[in-house]
Amino acid sequence: MQLASHDLLDFHLPLWEDLPSEPLRVMEMVTYVNDILEPFYKDKKSLLTKTMVNNYVKWNLIPKPLGRKYERLHIAHALVISILKGVLEISRVHEGIILQVKAMGEPDSYNAFCMVFEKVKLQVLLPIAQGKQSIQFQSSQWKKEEFAMATAIATLLFQMVTLDILNQGGIIPCQK
Repeated sequence: MQLASHDLLDFHLPLWEDLPSEPLRVMEMVTYVNDILEPFYKDKKSLLTKTMVNNYVKWNLIPKPLGRKYERLHIAHALVISILKGVLEISRVHEGIILQVKAMGEPDSYNAFCMVFEKVKLQVLLPIAQGKQSIQFQSSQWKKEEFAMATAIATLLFQMVTLDILNQGGIIPCQK
């Protein structure tokens, strides 16, 4: 069984240190985020637009840019919101970001999100990609400050797999 979500196995979020060190203008940030998240929206035009960024700033979901430039902080917020907005209300994603930053600090909370994403991605998608007749998901142990991230990411990935299965007519193609 080859699912579109299978493409996410090769997907990796850039860590804080790998985000652009030079500030970006809004359209540069939009392009950067959309290029990274391309596997999430193969059938859509994009996950982030200039209008969305402007609204996120206006609604205080993303910090105000410095002048007209967006730095790592803004890019990290845009990536997390763009990924999780499919399973949580954006305001709840923002609440989660605030809680994580309070618990771990900005760079560490974003890097933790990237590492949790990687671990959950492998747990959810790898057994499916291996094509076994029976799929068993591994249980995990999470630090308490990572648990909400892990459940949100798992929800997103399970949703993507479910939609893939439905879109292809089931796990075993239907005989006509």
